[in-house]
Amino acid sequence: MSTISEVLPGFWLRLEWLWAEHPNLLRALAELIGPDEMSRALRLALQD
Repeated sequence: MSTISEVLPGFWLRLEWLWAEHPNLLRALAELIGPDEMSRALRLALQD
């Protein structure tokens, strides 16, 4: 189940992430921003 923000347009959150004992932060981020953007961000992080 996802909840869509009424304050931040386009932002959503899976409620189960809030109660996960060991959340997979990279997977959550990839779901939020998309796998292509996640890949781009990781490439940029590795640049000097």
